[in-house]
Amino acid sequence: MVNYYELLEIPQSADKTTIEQAIRKTRRVWNNRANNPDATIRAEAEMHVKEIADAEKILLDANKRQEYDLQLSQAPKSDVVDQSTPDNSDWEEEFFKAYNRDMNDYAVQIAQREIRAHERNGRAWFLYGEALRRGGNLAEGIDALKRASLLIDNDDSIYRQLGFAYADCDQFAEAFKAFKTASHINPNEYEYHSLAANCLRNIGMITEAIAEAKIAYSMNSNDEQVKFEYFVALHEDAMKAMSYNRSSGKHLIINKRQLDYVNGLLKTMSVVVPKNDDRCTRALEDIVKIVVDAESTKGGGFLRMGKLGYEYNYEISNADTRATGLR
Repeated sequence: MVNYYELLEIPQSADKTTIEQAIRKTRRVWNNRANNPDATIRAEAEMHVKEIADAEKILLDANKRQEYDLQLSQAPKSDVVDQSTPDNSDWEEEFFKAYNRDMNDYAVQIAQREIRAHERNGRAWFLYGEALRRGGNLAEGIDALKRASLLIDNDDSIYRQLGFAYADCDQFAEAFKAFKTASHINPNEYEYHSLAANCLRNIGMITEAIAEAKIAYSMNSNDEQVKFEYFVALHEDAMKAMSYNRSSGKHLIINKRQLDYVNGLLKTMSVVVPKNDDRCTRALEDIVKIVVDAESTKGGGFLRMGKLGYEYNYEISNADTRATGLR
């Protein structure tokens, strides 16, 4: 006998509105999996879709529900499908033996076997999704991780790996949402803000990326990866603020607003530049050179006072160059 309350993840005392919401939510999950190329997963999904339809007919009919509840209370425990998560963790030990040896396909099979035995084991769905993700099966990995998030409440590690899965397939907007959810669940974890900053930077939201990176840096200013994300976001903002000469392929400062803005960014960049990272060091040096050029006197000729570099740069720039950067 199927326990429809366990199937829908609701208490037996749930009201009609709660039941309707749970039916819609659970149906979406299993309808999506009904299109899975894996025949085993597809068959499981089709079975649950049918069970959900049966649950809808019974639980939303007051008389049928009353009769069902009576049958459920009188049914021997052996006749009711067990939806609980087992305490036995032997399968998990076997999973990690495979996972830690990069035997992802075997790890997938171990977690999948546990899911078949206990379909509501959220931990199994989580590890199944992670093994799929690491093995390159991103679409199914995302589905499994989302399923785990439905079965396990407030587990930031699930959303962390879901974020990585989305990022692996360049869905950075979705990855950002996952990392932000993880940060809401565990607000003391600075890494989630750094990862969110990376996603925002990849979709061109530089100002927002700087804000997230700044939060991560305020929580842990010694982490080199945090410093890297903060520095790179600031660097991209500086490059965006300056003008760009397409013909030469170089950035330059052509007005006072650009000069002041980039100088302001440099103060922070010089503090957060990661140690022993030659790329960041060179990037910082390049911007310093551009600023020095903008602040210098140039173009004056013999016995004539030159102009400030940014003024000179403006005069020799064409309309395309002047249309870029801060104005």
